[in-house]
Amino acid sequence: MVSKQQGLTWLVGIALFFTATWAYLAYDIMTVSNRTPVDTTAQDPSTLIDQDISEVSSKVEFEEFNEMHEALTPPTSEEVPQVPQVEERIPGSTLSEEAIADLGIEEPLLEEQVFYATATPNDTIYPQWYTTTISAPTAWDRSTGTGDTLVAVIDSGYALDHEDLSAAWFTNDGEQGLTANGEVCWTGTPADKQTNGCDDDQNGFIDDWRGWDFSNNDNNPQAGENYAPGANHGTKSAGLIGARGDNNVGVASVNWNTQLLPLQGLFDEGFGYSTDITAAIYYAVEMGADVINMSLGGPTPDSFTLAAVRYAQQNNVIVVASAGNCGVNQTDPNCIGYPSPGGMGYPARYAETIAVGATTSSDARASFSSFGAEIDIVAPGSGSIRTTSWSTSNGTSLYSTSSFGTSFSAPIVSGAIALIKGEYPEITADEIIALFQGSADKVAGMSGEDWTEEYGWGRLNVDALFDSLDEYQRQLLKTGGSAVNQNTSTQPLISTNRGHSSASAITTTNTAYTYCVTTPQTLCRLRLDRVGSSQVEIFDQLRSNNQGIAVFEWSSSGITNGTWDATVTANGQTSTTERLIVQ
Repeated sequence: MVSKQQGLTWLVGIALFFTATWAYLAYDIMTVSNRTPVDTTAQDPSTLIDQDISEVSSKVEFEEFNEMHEALTPPTSEEVPQVPQVEERIPGSTLSEEAIADLGIEEPLLEEQVFYATATPNDTIYPQWYTTTISAPTAWDRSTGTGDTLVAVIDSGYALDHEDLSAAWFTNDGEQGLTANGEVCWTGTPADKQTNGCDDDQNGFIDDWRGWDFSNNDNNPQAGENYAPGANHGTKSAGLIGARGDNNVGVASVNWNTQLLPLQGLFDEGFGYSTDITAAIYYAVEMGADVINMSLGGPTPDSFTLAAVRYAQQNNVIVVASAGNCGVNQTDPNCIGYPSPGGMGYPARYAETIAVGATTSSDARASFSSFGAEIDIVAPGSGSIRTTSWSTSNGTSLYSTSSFGTSFSAPIVSGAIALIKGEYPEITADEIIALFQGSADKVAGMSGEDWTEEYGWGRLNVDALFDSLDEYQRQLLKTGGSAVNQNTSTQPLISTNRGHSSASAITTTNTAYTYCVTTPQTLCRLRLDRVGSSQVEIFDQLRSNNQGIAVFEWSSSGITNGTWDATVTANGQTSTTERLIVQ
């Protein structure tokens, strides 16, 4: 039973509650006209994001913007504080004077910079040592690839239904959909162009809706058609180029989004013929490939494949080839006929290809990795590198536990080049090699040299490659500006179409073209220093064109045979050294 005193206490409490509520409402009504209205206008997303996505329309609603970037949004709580905009921040306001003094900062901070959470894939097999070694995670903050690039993979068959690859395959628009009245394959009834047994796009291949098998001459480059035990090679290569990243399964390749054109030029047993390889290269060019990866090789050059590789180069398709696995000796049955030492094969030895060797997790040349005067760059290719794989019992979700061979170094480089092609589609193989010169990590085995026969220009560094591309674009005025406001202290770039990467080196029967890339309308000088002597050859200065390129045309006539170091100088700055072999 409630006492009189307890009842009185409850009545007083209820009275106080209603009095306070009435006072708050009265104050709210009286002051509402004096408040600053809440701005419900959608904020322009370009003020919140960096240049990678700065083209988002200002008409995008703020809710849509949040959905686009939900990965960067912290979990919601009852009260989420308003994130201050850049223009609202007082630069340096969170740093005490003592901290500024301890850090040794002398210049005042004029503008705050905005940082975002780095791109980390959610794939179940991540991270891997090889992507970390080549600085891929940092590069992914700039680009994870684009579906506008196409890498043709010429190899054995592929696991076409693999969970990490099925969304990556390029499909031929000319062989999609149903036939219609008036088309070449119309029979009076609509038919599926993928299976109608007719060459709908008139390119010489029937029903080539997803690549082609040149070994068996059919439209199904599926692994295991002929010889199951050796049928996973192509699937591994494809996975290292473009296995889908951030898709909650499997691995994350260097390039998460490039398209892959599956071209079977090798039987599943692991061998193929020059005419099939030639046909595959030609087909890749005609289908619009940006990069061709060939993790294959042989000891002897042939006119067919050389003509095809040159055709690709003429059409600005970059060809990447594995150096080979005959670096220990040539007594291995698979290395008979290869040159010694080094054991590099073709097409890697062609001047028109980018030749790739293999390194270990400690950045040493893998003992099996072929090497020689034609090597351009090295990349991880030995150890616990995991990638997509295939077997007769599992063609959809199998992953290798380890991968050894330059066959798996080359596709890593191809994926990185496709990243660059996505940013700068016009870039050529010569320009890529020039970028490698300044971006590849000069590992310990190079002993301080810029280029060696075992490591080429060094081990691939994808993030540094982007840095070199950014600088190169500035020099070519690709990012705007004019010759007046270009940084005249920028180091020039050098590239020679025939040199260490030429199968025949520089002889009296061929012409070398050395490119100096600098600021527009700038005098550039080429200098050759013979290694091991004091002999020097200096060429007359040339003025670069409006794109900042000067081309020196020369031959070995009058130049002593041997090894030379080439450099170009412009604006008082000297390029990195390029190693040339003159015969």
